Amino acid sequence: MTTTTSQDNLERVAAVLRLFKEGKKAEEVAVELGYKHVQSLSRFMQRENYKWDKQVKNYMYSVEDERSSQIPQEKSINIEETRNEEDVFELLERNDVMTLLKNARKVLKAVKQQNEQSKSNSQEVDLWRAAQKYVSGHSPSITKSFRLPIEMEHRLTHFCTSTGLLQKQVFCLAVEQFLAQYEAVYTDPAAEQT
Repeated sequence: MTTTTSQDNLERVAAVLRLFKEGKKAEEVAVELGYKHVQSLSRFMQRENYKWDKQVKNYMYSVEDERSSQIPQEKSINIEETRNEEDVFELLERNDVMTLLKNARKVLKAVKQQNEQSKSNSQEVDLWRAAQKYVSGHSPSITKSFRLPIEMEHRLTHFCTSTGLLQKQVFCLAVEQFLAQYEAVYTDPAAEQT
């Protein structure tokens, strides 16, 4: 006797949904997935919380379950274009529509998190690239000596450790940003002409 994993079951459920969506008959689906009888396929789908929907002519998920969001959904919901508001509200009463909406919310949340992570990674790469022009030896430089408040020094050390940047790079980037923001405001144009 072989045991199947949860992932195997999820893949098998997705295959069943896809085959019925393609218009295959129950006997064809059962044979293609290795079942001897249609009833065996039916029992498997029931164990996975799916029930046959005569209207859709496919299995529909019947109980909200965490695993439902992991299943590659191949379900199609027949929603005719409606012009009547009452018809739209009737759709919201259907279990298959509500399940689809719940799963759509999970997918949108995952996409949003992925976009935020991608944006964060992009900002890290941009910071590193901008800092590379301040690596020692790239341009002539002079030495400056000054004192920092202890809290600022701790923050600077932590930032340099976590990003892998040199303190010189961080200072140069900070001064460059500061000058870009305030130089035009505080520079006296008359003083530059003499």
